[in-house]
Amino acid sequence: TLEYEGFLKAPNPQGTVGAEDGDVFGWAVAIAGDVAVVAAPFEDGGLADDLGDESVTDAGAVYVFRRVDGATGPSWEFAQYLKSPAPSPRGYFGWAVATDGEVIAVGAYNESARDGAGAVRAPLSGQIHVFRRGGAGWALEASLARPGPGAAYDRLGHGLAMRGDLILGGAIAGHPDGSGAGAVLTFARTSAGWTHQADLVPPGPADSYAGNFFGADLAFDGHTLVVGMAEPVTGGSQVSTAPGAAFVYQRAGAGWVADGVLRAPNPDADDEFGYHVRVAGDVIAVTALREDGAGVGVCGPDQADGAGDTGAVYLFQRGAAGWAPTRYLKPSPAAPGAGFGTGLAVLPSGLVLVGAAGEDAEAVNSGALYLYW
Repeated sequence: TLEYEGFLKAPNPQGTVGAEDGDVFGWAVAIAGDVAVVAAPFEDGGLADDLGDESVTDAGAVYVFRRVDGATGPSWEFAQYLKSPAPSPRGYFGWAVATDGEVIAVGAYNESARDGAGAVRAPLSGQIHVFRRGGAGWALEASLARPGPGAAYDRLGHGLAMRGDLILGGAIAGHPDGSGAGAVLTFARTSAGWTHQADLVPPGPADSYAGNFFGADLAFDGHTLVVGMAEPVTGGSQVSTAPGAAFVYQRAGAGWVADGVLRAPNPDADDEFGYHVRVAGDVIAVTALREDGAGVGVCGPDQADGAGDTGAVYLFQRGAAGWAPTRYLKPSPAAPGAGFGTGLAVLPSGLVLVGAAGEDAEAVNSGALYLYW
């Protein structure tokens, strides 16, 4: 069974003020052992040692909490406030986070890489900041981006995954040929520090993927890496023209081998399939945040678009013939506009948890969490 254990809030919360967004604390989370990492990529602080500073719009922040045992049972306590070494307006530090407890990796896909003197060397490259745990808490160890001027406009850090001394970052415009297609950059920690190792790119002509957000989200378990590609819906006349996909790779020695492309059985151009991806053993889950099917619960893929932007989650199972779709999950009752799939987790036990930030059964946009076995 699941039991409630705590309610975490930022020590310096900021809500929506006029046209200015709130901090969006909880946008991304990661947990390992007794360490929980919670991101607020729209937080406005400019100083790592001043929780009251609000000088850099949407610079972003990450909050670290530790689980401690007390006389009345376990609780979670605020431990540290992490900031980019060079907070920048709308840098979105904390867009993605990952941790193994000792290392915290933070994606900031709208920042610009800097040289040793602090000058911008690659505009809008995006960065992944690596913090390592020491006696006084977590300290910055490295800021990762593609070496050289080719890093410009990569938008690295939109997706993020890590394991041991390997960090993978989704660079949604980082294809090395400059086409505007995405890539996944791999970084490894060696005796020389963190170094860029290789790029994973989608198969086929790169220009056919331009703007499709390959690397929007990443998931890594065992030897399996899943890369989400969900072209976003931006509104007005600029709408998604691709239904999205998820690309599967297997770790083979120091390299990677393609292991299939996952697509929705009922694709629509604006579903944003691939918005979130998760993997646990032989199961992959993929969200389609704006899928419109009117089905409820665990059902067959619904071809009838009767519930606008409800969202859906698709489960895929690995078998002898590769990856095949097995389940299509929807909220119950139907919830148009719920954003079902805003959050996603798959546990080794088979439990699937799906967040729906726009669900409003109790109050408008109050949100809900759905559990499936």
